[in-house]
Amino acid sequence: MKLKIFGFYYFLLCAFLFSSYEVHANTEGEKLVSGCNELMGMYKNRSEQRFLASQMTSSSDSLLAGFCLGAAKAYMDTHFSSCRHNDWYELAESVAGMWSLNDSSGSVSSLLKQACSN
Repeated sequence: MKLKIFGFYYFLLCAFLFSSYEVHANTEGEKLVSGCNELMGMYKNRSEQRFLASQMTSSSDSLLAGFCLGAAKAYMDTHFSSCRHNDWYELAESVAGMWSLNDSSGSVSSLLKQACSN
């Protein structure tokens, strides 16, 4: 009986340690690109969400999408004149297209600056 209890606690401890490791393995830039991909999946265009998109995504995907939306809007508010995109949707779409680049491991501001020039 004690062995079963010990095994159960050992399993929980390992699951907790490995799950937290994966969360911290991604850089902020990778989270931004992933979040912008999720955000583009939720919107048909800049003003219309896809039907039931918010109900079909997980909490973590929704948080990543919100991270992208907030970062894109904040960057557009402060760097609008230096960005070739007209709004947050175009900027987020540009960031979402950066998933295949090796430099998605950079900082959020450097990725947004690079996306503004694309």
